[in-house]
Amino acid sequence: MTLLRKSSLLLIAAASISNRKSILMAILQDAIHDYRKHRQVRSTEGKAYFREAEQWITAGDGSWIFSFTNICEISGLDADYVRRGLSDLDTDRAKQREHRTSRELH
Repeated sequence: MTLLRKSSLLLIAAASISNRKSILMAILQDAIHDYRKHRQVRSTEGKAYFREAEQWITAGDGSWIFSFTNICEISGLDADYVRRGLSDLDTDRAKQREHRTSRELH
């Protein structure tokens, strides 16, 4: 095998890994987007998007290659850290709502 052929094969392999990671990151971004966008909606469709994203994000099962935990690991992210960040968003929003309500009552 010539050096050129070997380097071409390495480039193809590297591109494939890069493309795979891009796909995994797109899955992760889509789920986080759905979680954030639909967490307070009232429509049936929006609630379904939120529930699906929430279940996927909070599931601790790493046996499936496309699990939240595995995608985070492959992407170099700490799954628990990302979960805490999303949970903190919920906590912050609840505090803001509570603060607004108490100001309106006074």
